Amino acid sequence: MESVEYRARWSVFCLVWLICLMATLTAFGATSSPEDVFTQFQCAVSEKDVSTASGLISQGSLAHYDHCLSLSLSAAESELEQLSVGEILTVLQMRSHFASSELRLMDGGSFFASAVAGGLIDLSSLQGFTLRNVRYPALNDAVGILVRDGDNEKKLHVLFQGEQSEWKINIHNLLSVMDPILERMRIQKKVTRTELALELMGTRLGHIAPPSLLKPPMP
Repeated sequence: MESVEYRARWSVFCLVWLICLMATLTAFGATSSPEDVFTQFQCAVSEKDVSTASGLISQGSLAHYDHCLSLSLSAAESELEQLSVGEILTVLQMRSHFASSELRLMDGGSFFASAVAGGLIDLSSLQGFTLRNVRYPALNDAVGILVRDGDNEKKLHVLFQGEQSEWKINIHNLLSVMDPILERMRIQKKVTRTELALELMGTRLGHIAPPSLLKPPMP
């Protein structure tokens, strides 16, 4: 009797799980798969298509930029050092390309739009990567693996979130996939995170980045 009841409960569980899986695939996959979103996002950023790129990122991404905007106006070097190199670079970009008066008027969405239009979102480090093996750990979450062509050792995870019946890319997660590589670079160079970020910022600017970027702007 217990065995029959157990099998019945297991059958119900499997049925519910299958319904949830089908709901996920129907709600999101039918209109835009994570693979499609990733490809569209790469193209939109490359072509500086602000409207398309803005429509492909998650609300969590905008909240991340909101946080970075706050840091750009107030964080001292000691506070920046607690962040990842990628996050420090975002803050330094904000300080370098926008006046403090402009930063105060921005939110995550307006900064992202300006960053795409100005070519500040750099995805060049992800060239040659292909999104594969997408799985769905929860109803509104999808995780794919970025694999560099011809190199099965470098596998980077990218998170997507379901919003309004569409998959949205978590750009904070996307940009942070290189953090482990940057951290190893920092250790090899025997420098702090802020020192490495300033060096990389100089490479992007084409000249030595001023150390003043590590200080909050004057009011």
